[in-house]
Amino acid sequence: MHDNAAITKEIGETNDTLGAILSTMQASGSGGSTNSDEIMTNLANSILNEVPALYDVKTAEKNYPVSYEQSMNTVLTQELTRFNGLITEIISSLKDMKRAILGEILMSSDMESAMLSMLDG
Repeated sequence: MHDNAAITKEIGETNDTLGAILSTMQASGSGGSTNSDEIMTNLANSILNEVPALYDVKTAEKNYPVSYEQSMNTVLTQELTRFNGLITEIISSLKDMKRAILGEILMSSDMESAMLSMLDG
């Protein structure tokens, strides 16, 4: 094998080995007596407290009726509907994450990835 090919092969094997080791490691806490589960639960609760309530789209439609002269009224109600969907998804995901931390439901790989990203800031 050419020297450069051998080096590339060795680097690849090293990366594979380190990747396997890192994937089996448990995420560590940030010191003190709290562990990552408590930190994540506190973070999820903090975010849930800051998430706004759902917007009242019907009231917005009454206050800003659709008309030819005011096309932004249509955009407003459409965006409020989309934003309500986002708020609902955030609340649902955080509640599911808290339940997964407690072991009540299975934590998916996407949920674990999101949790680790939140822990990393």
